[in-house]
Amino acid sequence: MGQEVEWVDTPPPKGNAKRSTTRELLQPFEENPGRWGYVTKDFVDAGAAATWAWRIKSGVYAGIAEGDFDARADKVGDTHKVCVCYIGGES
Repeated sequence: MGQEVEWVDTPPPKGNAKRSTTRELLQPFEENPGRWGYVTKDFVDAGAAATWAWRIKSGVYAGIAEGDFDARADKVGDTHKVCVCYIGGES
């Protein structure tokens, strides 16, 4: 008849796995402020890389303030990547 639903008492924490992964990817940049480097993550296309770069710069992810990072999407060979620099505390 209809779709089966798995009911829960409380919702799971919103985006925890993705946020912790993002924090892990950005930690080396915080330890090396002012240095640019590519994150160890490949993206499916230019749009996905650009969106992730914008989210990093805008502070969308938990524990990342807007302006802490600069980020740019780039194509390296056949791969789409994001180049990041930690700039927090410079202002």
